[in-house]
Amino acid sequence: MRNWPARSTSHWLRSARCSPGPRRSSSGRIESGEELKDWQTEHQVSDMHIDEGLLQAFRDEELSPADEARVTAHLAECDICRQALESARSRAGDTVARLQILDSGSVLPTAASVRSRIQERIETNMEMTNMWQTAFSRKYRPIWASLLVVVVAVIVLTVPPVRALAGRLLYMFRAQEIQTVYVDGQKLEQQMQKLRSSPEMAQILSKDLRVEPKGERHEVSSTVQASQEAGIQIRAPKGVEAAKWYVQPGAKISMEVDLNRVRAVLDEMGNADVVLPPGLDGAKVNFDLQASVVGFFGDCSGGAGFGSPEDPPTRRRNLGPGCFMLTQVLSPTVSAPGGLNIDEIATPLLQVMGMSEAEAKEFSQTVDFTTTMLVPIPRNVSSAETVSVDGVKGNLILHSGSQRFLLIWIKDEVIYSVNGVGDKEKALEIGNSLG
Repeated sequence: MRNWPARSTSHWLRSARCSPGPRRSSSGRIESGEELKDWQTEHQVSDMHIDEGLLQAFRDEELSPADEARVTAHLAECDICRQALESARSRAGDTVARLQILDSGSVLPTAASVRSRIQERIETNMEMTNMWQTAFSRKYRPIWASLLVVVVAVIVLTVPPVRALAGRLLYMFRAQEIQTVYVDGQKLEQQMQKLRSSPEMAQILSKDLRVEPKGERHEVSSTVQASQEAGIQIRAPKGVEAAKWYVQPGAKISMEVDLNRVRAVLDEMGNADVVLPPGLDGAKVNFDLQASVVGFFGDCSGGAGFGSPEDPPTRRRNLGPGCFMLTQVLSPTVSAPGGLNIDEIATPLLQVMGMSEAEAKEFSQTVDFTTTMLVPIPRNVSSAETVSVDGVKGNLILHSGSQRFLLIWIKDEVIYSVNGVGDKEKALEIGNSLG
C-alpha cells in the first residue's frame, strides 16, 4: 500500500438509504453492528452515499487501508455509489479520448474542457517525462498541470505591446539546462487550488488560450520509426531490450494576454502585490511542445506501458523493481515579442510558486532563464542533487520515503529523463549507458 496521506472520509452526500449489511474490517474480520455503527457515526454515513471527492480518492488509491476496506464494502452493497464510481472512470477515459482528437478547426471549447484538456495533455506528455512526478504521487499532478498555465500566463505579463514593437524579431527561448528549485508544497497546492477555481482563469482558458494537439499517442515498433516521427535521434540503454516504445505527438499552445484578467487572477490567488507593467493587452506568446518518445525497459511484466489512446497514463505502480522508463523529447521553445525582460518574468512566477518577493529576486539573480528550465521540488517530499550523467550536468531527484528516482538532463537540446526504482548508482548506470 502506498505511503500517501490518506484523505478524509467525511465526504458523504445525504440520499436514499443503502443497505448496511455485514462489513469486513481491514483485517478481513466481520465487523459487529456496534463497530459499524460507531464508524458510521464518526463519518456521517448513515442514510448517505459517497460523494465525488471520496470516490476519486478511492479510485486514486489514496485512502487509508481501513477506510478503503469500508468504502469497498459500501460499494459492494450500494448500486448508486457503484454506478457513480463506474461513471467517473468512464468520464476520465472519455476526456482523454475527446481532447486528443480535437483539431485546430474545431469549435472553441468551454473553459472547463480547456482546463481538463491541458491537464490531460500534461499528464500524457509530461508524466511520460515524469517532470512532476518529483513528488512521486498522483496528489501533485493537478498542481503541475495548473502550473503550466501559470508559466504561460506569467511569461506574457512582461512583454511590451505588440503594436510598439512592429518589425522586431521574436525572442526564441529553448532550455539548455535544468535547475531544481525547492518550494513550499503546501502553499503551492493552495495557490493552485485557487487557480483552478478562479472564474477569471476560466475566462483566460476559454478566450485567451488555445491548445492545438498534433496527434494521438501510439506504439511504434523500433527506434528508427520513433526517431523519424519525433525528429530526433532516439537512443536506447545498452544491455537491455525495450519492452515497448511509444510516441506522443506534440502540441502548440498560444496565448494572447488580457491584462485585466491576469491581474484579477493574481488578486484571487493573493498575489495582488505583484507588479505588472501597464499596457500589455494584445501581447502574444507561443509555446511549442515537441513530440516525445517513451521506452519501457527491463522486466515490465507487471503491465507498465500504455494501451489504446483512450487509456489514461500508466500508473507508476506498474514500474516494478525490474522496470524503468526512459523519455526523450526535444526541448520546447517559447517565442515572444522582442524587448522581453526575463528578470521581470521570473520574480512574479516564483512568487506564485510560493517564494517571497525577496527570495524570488535573489534566486532570479542566479539563473539565466533564457536557457534554464526550472523543476519545482516540494520540500519534505523529495530531495535533489546535481550529478554528472551522459557527459553533462544532470539532476537526480529521490523520493524521501521510497526508492523511486527521477534522473533528468539536457544534451544537444534533447531532454532525457529516467524514472524507476533504485538508488543513485542504478539511476546513473542507466543514464550513462545510452548508445
